[in-house]
Amino acid sequence: PQKNRKNLEFTEEMLLYHEKSQAKAKTVVTCRFAPVYFDLGSASLLPVVEKKIVSELESCSDMHMPPLLITGHACQRGREKSNQILSLQRAKTVARFLRNQGIAVATVKGEGAGQPVTQDVRELWKNRRVEISIQP
Repeated sequence: PQKNRKNLEFTEEMLLYHEKSQAKAKTVVTCRFAPVYFDLGSASLLPVVEKKIVSELESCSDMHMPPLLITGHACQRGREKSNQILSLQRAKTVARFLRNQGIAVATVKGEGAGQPVTQDVRELWKNRRVEISIQP
C-alpha cells in the first residue's frame, strides 16, 4: 500500500478513507491494458495479440470505458523519421482495432523511439509497443 500526505491508503482492490476515527470503504474498479508488442519494422497486429486485447476488453466489460489514449513507440533501430512514422502507424492500427470493437479512442499519437523502456539490445522488442491508457 502507498500513503500520501492526507493519510489515504491505496490498495488494488479497495480504497480506504481514514477520516478521524471512522473508516469508510469504497471499491475501486480499474481496467489495465498490457502493452501491445510488434515485430521489427511492422505495424501489423498478430492474431494472438488481437485475442489478448479482446480478452482484456472482456475483463472490463462491466465498467463504463472512458475514451482511451493510444501511444505508439518504436525501438532505436532505424532512422528517427522512419521510427516516428512507424510508431504512429502502430498506434493507428491498435486504435482501429479498438474502434472496431466498439471502444472510444480519444487520442492517437506516435512517440518514435524517444521513450524506450530498455536500452538492452537483447530486449529492444520491448520498445516496439503501443500503450493503451485512459485519456487524462
